Amino acid sequence: MKNQARKNAVRARMEDTAERYTRARREIIIAASISAHSTASKVISTLHRATGLSIPACGEIYHSGAATPQRPVPDAVSPELRHLEMKVFYALMEPFRDNIGAMGYILGLEAVEPWPDGIVLIPHGRLWHRVINSLLPSCEPKSGNLYGVAGLRFHEENDSHVSLIDLESNLILKVTRRPDRKGLRTLPLDRTPSGFIPLWQRYPDSPSALEVNEWEFDQGRYRHDTESTAARNMLLSRLLRRVAIINSTAKTHGCINLYDHSRRDAVFEWCCGPTVTTFLNSLGETRFCERVERDPERENDDDAWARALIGNDRVLMRRTYCYIPPGYYLYRRTKDPSDFLRDA
Repeated sequence: MKNQARKNAVRARMEDTAERYTRARREIIIAASISAHSTASKVISTLHRATGLSIPACGEIYHSGAATPQRPVPDAVSPELRHLEMKVFYALMEPFRDNIGAMGYILGLEAVEPWPDGIVLIPHGRLWHRVINSLLPSCEPKSGNLYGVAGLRFHEENDSHVSLIDLESNLILKVTRRPDRKGLRTLPLDRTPSGFIPLWQRYPDSPSALEVNEWEFDQGRYRHDTESTAARNMLLSRLLRRVAIINSTAKTHGCINLYDHSRRDAVFEWCCGPTVTTFLNSLGETRFCERVERDPERENDDDAWARALIGNDRVLMRRTYCYIPPGYYLYRRTKDPSDFLRDA
């Protein structure tokens, strides 16, 4: 009798354990199913696709309240921050234009970490030096042309980031350190393009006269149209914060033709990437713009040009014929991509 009672007790415990295991497994499956369709999951997935940031990092941004269903990619909250991000976008646009060595990272960036009060740039490891050199201001003495972000200076380094400070706004711009942990202090002086003067090294604590002139010119150029300036800054700040989406246009050949008209807009031209409609839909998921205009003569054409607008300021998107010679990209891929960066 005792043995039988013991066997019954053991069987009861086993059945209870099996039932609890089954119930727990069912709850996990249900929770996962709910999570896959939850608001949080949708926002985090959209943020991940737009920024290239890891899912855990996107989850941190969401749970902080910065990312919402209405605004899955956080906007820069202050006009000064949007202005700085506009300047960063333009500074990174030129060096990688039509450049196979960009490897599909058309601003040199793998991802960004967007917060309402700041942004962290995450360059591709091989393009780290080029990104830093493109941000820090330098000038070509013969022409007097200024390159980079006027007034940007080295601030400090820690184990994870290099911090740059904008002397115009006193805002901090963070750039992740290279995978080999090297930072700005290891930046070779000869990485500055030959013949260029590194203003950030020559004037470490104050802006040069050339940079002050750039600030005054930029302010004077748009002082009569502050509404348009604010719209342009918002558009380009949002583009910078959606770097993974804009990188999608360069996945086939590694580069696109990205240019502007006197720092008033941005024009994307690519060939063998996503259609214009697909690109617009990806931006639309993130609440990128106020409205979209399409070519009225090609309303049903997915490759018809399009404009994304805030106010009257625009980003133009155009998919054209393929201008890369057959085998060209294949040949360039056999070499170190950084070899083909202009003045790398």
